[in-house]
Order: sequence, then structure tokens, then C-alpha cells
Amino acid sequence: MPTDNFQTARAKSLLAHYLKFGLEAAGLRWDGDNQSEVADIVDSIIDACAQSTPAVVSTQSTLSIPSTVSPLDRIADALDRIADAQEALARAAY
Repeated sequence: MPTDNFQTARAKSLLAHYLKFGLEAAGLRWDGDNQSEVADIVDSIIDACAQSTPAVVSTQSTLSIPSTVSPLDRIADALDRIADAQEALARAAY
């Protein structure tokens, strides 16, 4: 299990916020079990990223350099994009 730092705490907070938003909008209830499951999901994603080896993408004749962006930064970026999309959908619905 990864150590909580700013990025992991942010990922957990963002994911929980938007999942809670979606559940409550659907008329469902959010509870402590949901919160701990979100934390487990984020920890599992981080663990999986840490265990995987960087993929090398080949083009026709040259190999590109593997990404140097950390898995946590990629996760945080993806969560930010999800949040932006959900906010845009919410604005469009009203």
C-alpha cells in the first residue's frame, strides 16, 4: 500500500467527491464503506502502476523514450479531466 502524500490524498478526495456526486444525483446514499473502498481503489491503482514497467512505444524505425511522468501525476491528471467533464455535463443539464 502506498504512503499517503499530497497526490494520493488528492486522488482519493477527487475520486470520492465525484463518485459521491454521481451517486447522490442518482438518489443513492454514500457512506463510510464507499469512502474506504475509494481509498482502496486508488491504492490498488498506484500499486499496479508502481509494479509495471514503463512501456516503450516503437515507431517505424526508432524507439521513443518511456514517459517520465509519475503514475500519480497521470492519475491526478486523469481525475482532473474527469472532474472537468462532469462539471461541463452538470452545467449543460441545467
